Amino acid sequence: MGWRVLGILLFWPLLFARQAGASGPDPSRPIKQMRHASWNEASGLSGVVYALAQTADGFLWIGTSTGLYRFDGLKFEAFLELAGDQPILEVRTLLAASDGGLWIGYRNGVGFLKQGKASFYTEQEGLPYGRVSNLAQTQDGAVWAAITLSGGGKAEGGKSFLAGLARFSDGRWEKIGPNWNYHANSAEKVVVDDAGTLWVTGGESIQFLPRGNRTFQQTTVKVSAWTEVCKGPDGSVWIADSIAHTLFNFRKSPGEGHFSVTADVLQDMNGILFDSAHSLWLATGRGLYRILPGSISALPKHTRGVSVLTEFAHSALEKDQFLVADGLSNREVKAVLEDREGNIWVGTANGLDRFSDRSVTQINIGHTPSDLIAGPHSEVWASQFGASPYLIPLHECKPYLLSDWWTLSFYMDRTGTLWAAMQSHSTWEKSRALWKDQNGRVEKVPSPPDIKEPEITGIVGDASGRLWMIVRGYGEYTLKDGKWERVPVFTAEDHDISPDAQFVDALGRAWLAYYARNTVVMIDGAKRTFFTADDGLDLGKPIVGWASGTQVWISGTKGLGFFDGKRFQNIRASDGSLFGNVSAVIPTEHDGLWLKGPEGVIQIPQDELERFFHDHTHAVRYRTFDGATDFVAQLARFGPATSGTDAVRSGDGKLWFSVSTGVAMIDPAHLAKNDLPPPVFIRSLAADGRVYST
Repeated sequence: MGWRVLGILLFWPLLFARQAGASGPDPSRPIKQMRHASWNEASGLSGVVYALAQTADGFLWIGTSTGLYRFDGLKFEAFLELAGDQPILEVRTLLAASDGGLWIGYRNGVGFLKQGKASFYTEQEGLPYGRVSNLAQTQDGAVWAAITLSGGGKAEGGKSFLAGLARFSDGRWEKIGPNWNYHANSAEKVVVDDAGTLWVTGGESIQFLPRGNRTFQQTTVKVSAWTEVCKGPDGSVWIADSIAHTLFNFRKSPGEGHFSVTADVLQDMNGILFDSAHSLWLATGRGLYRILPGSISALPKHTRGVSVLTEFAHSALEKDQFLVADGLSNREVKAVLEDREGNIWVGTANGLDRFSDRSVTQINIGHTPSDLIAGPHSEVWASQFGASPYLIPLHECKPYLLSDWWTLSFYMDRTGTLWAAMQSHSTWEKSRALWKDQNGRVEKVPSPPDIKEPEITGIVGDASGRLWMIVRGYGEYTLKDGKWERVPVFTAEDHDISPDAQFVDALGRAWLAYYARNTVVMIDGAKRTFFTADDGLDLGKPIVGWASGTQVWISGTKGLGFFDGKRFQNIRASDGSLFGNVSAVIPTEHDGLWLKGPEGVIQIPQDELERFFHDHTHAVRYRTFDGATDFVAQLARFGPATSGTDAVRSGDGKLWFSVSTGVAMIDPAHLAKNDLPPPVFIRSLAADGRVYST
C-alpha cells in the first residue's frame, strides 16, 4: 500500500529566535531594533487579545474576547467555541499545564484541553461564579483560579457562590475560604514562586500559602484591585499595582520581607514579564516597554522589613519602548509572553505582535557613509555628509572635527593619527592633497615631487608605519617618515596603472588587485609576484582582499580564494555557492570568516574554516544575515572598493557595515540563533485514494 503525505505543519519559522536555552532577547538591542511582525482580524484572529500561552507541543494559544485560538505561525484556528451549549467568550487567562495540557479561564468557567479532548467546569462542578481572571499550578499539581465579578457588579439571578479563590484537585473544584484562613471576598491574580509558595492578590491585600501548608498568611502590604504578577529571574514574585504606580518584589522566603519601586511610569499596566535575559517587559495601555537588567536596583543587602527604591527614572522606560507609531497593532497592550525560543509575543486590543531578536543593530545617521574608520582601540567613525566637518561617532568615541573639505579616502593608523585625502570642493582639483590629523592638529602633507595634486583613492598602512596609497593615474605610492616612493609594478606604457584595491598582510607584504587585468600582485620588498588564473586565482575579476594573521583572502566576481602560501585555493559552499561578488572580506581569529555579499552578510563558522584549511576540497556550511532575517536597511554597494572601508572590524571584535540609511553592526559574540528543531504536526495523509485527518 502506498502512502502519500498530503499536509505537514511545521511550527512557525523560528528564524529570528535566540539560541535555545532561553538566553532571551539581547538587552543591548532596543525593541525597535528587533524583528517585528503582527497579525489581526484580517489574518484570522478576532477580538481583544487577553492571554497567551505556549504548550509543550510548541503551539501558541491566544485567548481573546471572542474565544480561544491556536496559532502555528501561519494559520489561526478557532478552538472550543462551545462549552456544551454555551459559547466560550472572554478568555482572560491561559495556563500551560505541567502535563502538557492547557487550562482555559473564561467568563463563568474553566476548561481543560489535552490531546484534543476538553473538559469544562462551571458552578455545577463547584467553581465560583464570575470571570476567571488568572490561573496557576502549584507543585502538587493543584490548579488555582482567581475569580472576580466583571466590573465589580453583582451576580445574575441572585447567585450566592460568588467570585473568590478556587482550587482544583482530584477532579473537583473547591472554593477557598476561612477554613484555609483566606478571608478576602475576591481574588485578582495568582502566581507560584520557585519555593512552591502560592501568592494571591485580592481584597486590597497580598496573601501567600507556603508549600505543603493549608493556612494562608497575609502580608502587611495593601494593594488596589488592579494588580499584575509574574515570577522574577531568581524565582521570587513580583507584583505590580497600577493604581499606586508601584512594583513590589517578595522574596521566596516570605519572612525576608520585600522591596518596592514607585514611579509615575508604573501605571496602566496590563501585564508584566521577566524574560530569560532578565529584562522586565511591561504591557500597558500606552504601549510596550522594557526595563533592562540593572535598571531596577538589585535587592538590598538588608531585606527585613521594607526598602523603598526611588532611583527608578522615567527615562529608563522612554529609552526602550514600542508604540503604535512604531508599528504596534494597538496601543492597549493586554498580555506578554516569551516562548521557548526567546521570541516575545504581545497581545493587544487589536491583534498579536511578535518581537524576535536579530543579529544586526542599525544606527540611522541619515545618509550612506562611503567610509567607516576604525580606530586603534574600539573606536569607529562614519564619514561625514556634505559639508559637515565632523566624522560621526558610532562606537566608543566622540565626534571627530576634521574639515569641511571634500574627503576622498581615510585611514587611521595604530597611533591614532588620522590620514585623509581631501580637497576643498568636489570639482576643485587644485586643492587635492594628503592631510594628517594628530591630537587635533591638522597638517597638510607635501605631495610627491612628481605629482602636484594627487587624487588618492585608497590608504592602508603596515606595521612599520609605512602608508600605501593608490594615486589615480599614477599607480601605487608609499610614504614613510615624510619620504614618498613610487612602487613600480608594470612596465613601459602600463607603468602608471593604478590598482583598484589594496591591503597589507601581517608580514608587511602589500597586495594590489587589478580588476581589468584579472591580476593580483604581491609586493614583498623588491620582489613582485603576479597571480592569475594559472596560480589558482580563478575568481573572475578581483574585487577586494583582506588579511588577518596568516590568512590572506581575495574576492572576485566569480568566487573567493585563500592564499595557502604558494597559490590560491577557491572555497565553495555545501550548497554549491562560490561566494562571488563579495565586496568585503573580514577574517577573524575565533569567529570565522565574514563576507559582505550582494544580498547580505555571510559568516563561514570557525570550525568550517578550519576544516577547509586542512582540506581545500571541503565544502563549507555558512550562515546568511540578510533583509529577511536581520537587516532593516539595504547594504550599501559602492562597486570595487579601494580599501574595504565600507566594512570594518573594531578592536572589540564588532563588525560594522555601511547601509542605505547609516551603519549596521554585528557582534559575533552575541548572535541571535535558534538551535531547536521545529516540531512537526501532520494534519493529514492519503493512502490508496483515502484521506486521513488528525
